[in-house]
Amino acid sequence: MTLYLIRHGETPYNEKGLLQGRTDTPLNPSGLLLAKWTGEAFKREGIVFEKAISSPLIRARQTTAAILESAGQKDLPVELDERVIEMSIGTWEGKSAYIGQSDIDPEQMRLFHTNPFLMDPIEKGETAREVCARTKSFLDDLAANPVSGNVLVSSHGFAVRAMLNPLYDDPTDFWQGSVPLNCSVNILSFRDGKWTFVEKDKIYYDPKYAVDRYSSPSENT
Repeated sequence: MTLYLIRHGETPYNEKGLLQGRTDTPLNPSGLLLAKWTGEAFKREGIVFEKAISSPLIRARQTTAAILESAGQKDLPVELDERVIEMSIGTWEGKSAYIGQSDIDPEQMRLFHTNPFLMDPIEKGETAREVCARTKSFLDDLAANPVSGNVLVSSHGFAVRAMLNPLYDDPTDFWQGSVPLNCSVNILSFRDGKWTFVEKDKIYYDPKYAVDRYSSPSENT
């Protein structure tokens, strides 16, 4: 079984540098294009999905739909799974992701960008370890019920890093240098009861369209 774990395409909140969490923002035109190009690349490479799973949030569902249509698999059923939804950030929803540009405590925002495991719990939100636990449950269930081919999973930046956290060489480094780019893909192989990386944060579209809005994690995410 090969897992293609993708972060959704760009949204207006990404474009404006806002924290979105569970806010149900759709893709913007650029985000739809990134998903379309990714699906076209899958088709060119002969990648066919046996199963597709998405976060229930619209940005992930739109990403999944655009990829499957462009890959020639628009009729493949898509399962929704709450365990791959984005981190709930409670009272932080919709606020600026940049340190000092909202009423979020600067030290807590700094920790969010550098080591979310050390943050105080966000009011009405989740902790990093809670997101790691639910995404691990999803990955464990997938491993317990493997398919013979490729699985597409459409998720979110924080949730992707949380799901992959136990597989990184250094799990204490939550962000692994950055938030995954929009429509970047982590490819994992499941063989002999073990997940291994095939590709990390791969983009299938022209790199000139890759916008890294989070290049300085100490300042924004």
